Amino acid sequence: MASGIGVTPIFGIARTLTEAGVDMIFDCQRGKCGLCAVGIIETDGQIDHRDVFFSEEEKHENKRMCACVSRLASGKAVIDTGYRI
Repeated sequence: MASGIGVTPIFGIARTLTEAGVDMIFDCQRGKCGLCAVGIIETDGQIDHRDVFFSEEEKHENKRMCACVSRLASGKAVIDTGYRI
């Protein structure tokens, strides 16, 4: 299990995790299909939801995010890459 992986704003979560050897599923890379959705276990920061897949209500719940385009605006998060829709 990977832990403590730093994500840069340039590459985003899905690409960074893939390059670190974490199995990720993604397709559109635009936040439209939802294949890259990951579960948010905990966060101490604000999530910048940039996808169009989740509803505004789902985004507000901060339980899932599209790893291809969404990111943290601040803080850290623990995510579950095993979550699949």
